[in-house]
Amino acid sequence: MNTYLTSQWGAFRKDVWLEMFPDEDSRQEILDEDFFIEVAREVYEYEKDILKKEIEKCEIEIDQLTKINDGKTHLGALASKYQQVTELRGNERNFLDPEILSDPVLAYEFLENFHEKMVEENVLLLIVSHWYSIISDLDTTLADRYLHLVQTFFVKRNLRYQIRIVSNQFVFEYNPAVLAMECILRTGDRYRASDRGDIFDSFEKDLRELYSDQSEQKIQSIMRTSSNLIEHSLNVCANTTGKTTRRLIERGSMPADFFPHDKIKDMILDFNDFFNSYPNLRHAGNLETKKRRLVEKDAVMLGSFAALFSDYLTRK
Repeated sequence: MNTYLTSQWGAFRKDVWLEMFPDEDSRQEILDEDFFIEVAREVYEYEKDILKKEIEKCEIEIDQLTKINDGKTHLGALASKYQQVTELRGNERNFLDPEILSDPVLAYEFLENFHEKMVEENVLLLIVSHWYSIISDLDTTLADRYLHLVQTFFVKRNLRYQIRIVSNQFVFEYNPAVLAMECILRTGDRYRASDRGDIFDSFEKDLRELYSDQSEQKIQSIMRTSSNLIEHSLNVCANTTGKTTRRLIERGSMPADFFPHDKIKDMILDFNDFFNSYPNLRHAGNLETKKRRLVEKDAVMLGSFAALFSDYLTRK
């Protein structure tokens, strides 16, 4: 699984723009309001700036080639650079027609072509965010529709980011659980062996669903599956089955030199005590130990720890 937006950008057109404007009639309704022009402006300026920098870079290299070796030129390299500059200037004329920012039809076509391009990750996030504020200024109903479709797109296709709305802007926050998820997915064969596939699948399902369901019940479920994943991985490491975490750690079931320091074992036991002590996770627990209710960040932290630590235990 590639969780970067660049790998899913082509689907953004299908999941967002074509849902908002499925046919020419739906687009025609707002063409006179310069909607597509304003939305395209952000991308147009970015593309124009990139081409300008590439042309300037080539011109500097041409200048350097003409000056080296006492005025003698590397004719092949120089000819190649001239051709490159010519092509870039042609792209500037063909793809960055100034009419794009005055003709709504051209603006829409420009946006469609843009979705076929691979652009830097941070630029795509910035554009998706800025589009929301632009659309909000032009049409609040469309803005609500855009917000819903973008949120659905990220829930469906991308776990790397969580979206917040702050001062009429999208704010993309990195989801730290993804680091753990990617680590596991890269080593999925170990986890999906016949005797432990169900445990990992339950853990992955709960962590994925946290994006759209942040209820206390879902958070508690993630805690339980995280605990089960750690305990099962310890059993795998010790080549046994059905033993508790404490028994595995304290009774010498693990290889003597498996951990570099006893404090790592203490850390595992501390996590295990939390899972067993907090009310209604693995057991009834102890109400007196509860300081507050569990929230999303608790599930992200403990789920990430469970994923990374299980990977650590089962990695050869």
